[in-house]
Amino acid sequence: MAFRGAYLGVPGDMFLFAQLRGSQSVATSRETSYKKTLGGRLRAQVSPQVLREWSCEMPVSAPADSARLRALASGLYGLGPFAWVPVAATASNVLSLGASMPGHTHRTWTGNAVPTGVWRVPGVGLVRHSLIAEGSSVTFRDAPVHHEFPVTGSVYLTGGQLALEVFDAAGVPVGHGSAAAVGTDLMRVSVTLTDLPEGATSARMTVTGAQQVGLPAVSWTPKPCEWVPGAGSNSVFVEGFDADLVLVDNWQGLREAISFTVKELDSDA
Repeated sequence: MAFRGAYLGVPGDMFLFAQLRGSQSVATSRETSYKKTLGGRLRAQVSPQVLREWSCEMPVSAPADSARLRALASGLYGLGPFAWVPVAATASNVLSLGASMPGHTHRTWTGNAVPTGVWRVPGVGLVRHSLIAEGSSVTFRDAPVHHEFPVTGSVYLTGGQLALEVFDAAGVPVGHGSAAAVGTDLMRVSVTLTDLPEGATSARMTVTGAQQVGLPAVSWTPKPCEWVPGAGSNSVFVEGFDADLVLVDNWQGLREAISFTVKELDSDA
């Protein structure tokens, strides 16, 4: 099934905006301050967080899209923060940026694992975001899912086993799968679940028995995608909502040209 658009809204109850299929651009920013030393050198202090903004456009919105965006911008679903799954995330990594790179600067896991140093990952390079688990259990942040698509969770590890669980909005498990690493060499282990029930809202990955763990990813695909940093976000705000009337009649309802910005508040959420 082809991906139909982007998803935005309250976690566990996101709306599909089909006409955002190809109308998103993303910009990133990182807070940096500079100081010049007496010796003439320039030093920089760099924030560990990279925050993103997505510029979104709908040249001619569907009536349902107009209604939902107006409701969201008016506060009907609260003031946020909201969850956001852009089109690019569904076929790459729906985790947040920080959740996809657990380590010294992104403490986005639970368990007894501790951040470690540089780690060479085949096909990725020298990675500075990984965990030493020493056989303990490591659980990563929940990721959004949609019942119309399969979900694949993956992680790089040495030894151990990966479990993928799917939950409904009440936190009740509605799907489960697992896969084990072969031998003790570093490898990517993945689990795919298909035919999710209609009430499925989130997925959770847990690693047990591994020595080293890193680079988790979750995608709405039937197999693992090339690893990329998380492209979704669980903490965004919608601003700059602008709508220009295009057409209104008794049959087609309200159609507008809509633009808005999705602004990230916390890339570790």
